[in-house]
Amino acid sequence: MRLFFVFSMVLTISITYLACGGADSYNQNHSNSNSFAYQNNLFTNTSRMAAAVNMPAPGEPSFSWQATGRKHVVCAIFSDRVQVRRNEITNPDKILWMWHSGLETGREGNILFKHGVAGAESTQRAIPLAKGTYFWGVWVFDDSGTPIMSTVENVLEVQ
Repeated sequence: MRLFFVFSMVLTISITYLACGGADSYNQNHSNSNSFAYQNNLFTNTSRMAAAVNMPAPGEPSFSWQATGRKHVVCAIFSDRVQVRRNEITNPDKILWMWHSGLETGREGNILFKHGVAGAESTQRAIPLAKGTYFWGVWVFDDSGTPIMSTVENVLEVQ
């Protein structure tokens, strides 16, 4: 009887682990050992956004997500992990590239590297990214500046 109980517990834990994504999901989404198996949205209390990245030219990624129709949308690439405290980014100095809906370039939900600028405070065109590991995300603000949608922190490997 005791052996049956232990077997049942191991089976339950295994099924739960696999249902939540398991090791394969973790390894596909996280290429470095500093990653966590579960990621929260960049901003708390926001709806989860899904976004994708493509590399049509070396060091010049393009991004896509389901268009939100909102006025205040941001996509950014960071040189280091995205730091957020009280729903504010605390390391904007690590932003190497940024696109936002106020730039009036690209189309919300489908942007190219050339549509963005070289940082949070820049109006200059960004230069292609050097080989390395970067972090990126997309988020949406309501009219009062409160984040309402965001992706998880995504990893971008430039070869």
